[in-house]
Amino acid sequence: MEQILVTGGTGFLGYHIVNEAIGQCYAVKAIVRKHSDVSFLSQLDCHIIYGDITSKQDVTEAVKGCHYVIHCAAKTSQTGKLNEFIPVNVTSIQLIIEACHHFNVKRLVYISSANSFTNGTKINPGTEDSGFMPWLQKSGYAMSKHMAQNMLQKACNDKNIDAVIVAPTFMIGAYDVKPSSGKLLLQGLKRIALYPPGGKCFVSVTNVANATVNALKKGKSGEAYLLAGINLTYGEFFRIVGKNSSKKQILIKVPGLILKLAGLIGDLLISMGNDVSYNSLNIRLLMLSNYFSNHKAKKELGLKDTEINSSVQDAIDWFTENNYI
Repeated sequence: MEQILVTGGTGFLGYHIVNEAIGQCYAVKAIVRKHSDVSFLSQLDCHIIYGDITSKQDVTEAVKGCHYVIHCAAKTSQTGKLNEFIPVNVTSIQLIIEACHHFNVKRLVYISSANSFTNGTKINPGTEDSGFMPWLQKSGYAMSKHMAQNMLQKACNDKNIDAVIVAPTFMIGAYDVKPSSGKLLLQGLKRIALYPPGGKCFVSVTNVANATVNALKKGKSGEAYLLAGINLTYGEFFRIVGKNSSKKQILIKVPGLILKLAGLIGDLLISMGNDVSYNSLNIRLLMLSNYFSNHKAKKELGLKDTEINSSVQDAIDWFTENNYI
């Protein structure tokens, strides 16, 4: 059995990648931080090791003996300055590139972000050729992922490494422990659900995991692939959530002007030294019609179509079983 190192295995996508890789008959080694909650990951047939992906020694030891690496770990907070994201999101990819080169790893698959590309409309969704949105340079998360992606593509061009970049859109499914994207679904389960203008490209997390593992042997080195699903407005998504939960809903669309004012207030509070989770940048991101195409990933990585109702139902069932609801 060929061995894969997976970083970020305790995360929402990381757990599904480990599970998918095992299902595709790979031996999986997962590196996690000390004191991480491995209660779900430990139920899978994988070897768990503890280490720091910003430590050269830990990364080198983890990559040693592996045929492939899937780098999923990241700092994903939507607030914070760029320097707060550099160690986990940028330094780690440099260390992994060096280790993969040293040990002649067959391929590295890097989990980037759809924020590294420009969104489109439902009629003309964003593609891998759309480029980075300059205004997102102010986002520590988006900018750090963009920097890491550029670093990896340069390493591929210099023939130092064989690597593929995958960029998931907004993932839906079970095992969202923290939760991350599941926060939006939980909001949609409330009796009164407030939603903003705009929308997202919703994708099944199991489909993302499947295409990511496929990328170990499919796709072209140095290429990026948007792992996208179905483009929906927030209102359309919340109606699907309500239908699958069989709960009566009152849906209220929040005017964009009110959200923009909230963002400005957040900016003011942050400038005064307060720890606030919203600002003008986040509000702008929230209100985007964040729509993307999956044509390239379907053709080259075998990305499956997202069945949104089953993905939503999987998430609802899991949240219910684990007392989130």
